[in-house]
Amino acid sequence: EEEAQLEEGMTNMLLAEANSQLRQLQGDLQLEREQSSKLRDQMRQLLSADAGATESMERMQEADVAVRQAQLQVEEARTGESAALAELVIVRNAAASTATK
Repeated sequence: EEEAQLEEGMTNMLLAEANSQLRQLQGDLQLEREQSSKLRDQMRQLLSADAGATESMERMQEADVAVRQAQLQVEEARTGESAALAELVIVRNAAASTATK
């Protein structure tokens, strides 16, 4: 009987140790879940920020294209203005030449 009590005591100690380890593992698992949830939230925020930055870059590129188009239009207008001024000089010179004859 003494041996049975000793065995039961050892079994109870082993069970207590196993239960303690199980509680520790459960606590660790809960911490892992919380950290995983926080990391997922941070990843969502980063992806959202990345999408916003990508959208901003696209708008900046569109604005850059619009600026280039406006610059080309201004250059075309200047070219047209230069051509018109040259034509006016020719007409004025022709008029002056005709007037002196």
